[in-house]
Amino acid sequence: MGIARTIDRCERYNISVYRSSHHSKQNHGATAEGGDENVDFFAYLLSVCADEAAMPDLGQKIYAMAKKTAGAGAESLPRSTVTAYIHFLMQSEQIVEAERLFRSELKRANEVTFTAMINGYAVNRMIEPAFALYDEMIVSGLKPNERS
Repeated sequence: MGIARTIDRCERYNISVYRSSHHSKQNHGATAEGGDENVDFFAYLLSVCADEAAMPDLGQKIYAMAKKTAGAGAESLPRSTVTAYIHFLMQSEQIVEAERLFRSELKRANEVTFTAMINGYAVNRMIEPAFALYDEMIVSGLKPNERS
């Protein structure tokens, strides 16, 4: 799928999520992490945009919409959405922003969050930070998986 179609799909979905976010929670159900299922779906959108190498500002728009829909900052978003945004930032070569977000979310980080950063470093040919974060993951008590 081309970048133009990805952008169009993401922007159309943002409009529908924004409209539906004003309905009661009973119309939506909750995710496993306790958030609105529409907010969790932003993780999917961010992953699609990262995989399609869409424009960096699109990921920022989607993440801002997710925060607006959740009603607060990153700490209230499902971990999957934050992790997907970290992945998007790393794919978009926005390393400093990804590192800042990762460090601010470290209390909630899991194997998937660490793996997103480690793989992002590897994709960006930053091998030393990748190994350092891998070691930090082990020290924190998390077990690397085959993707780490």
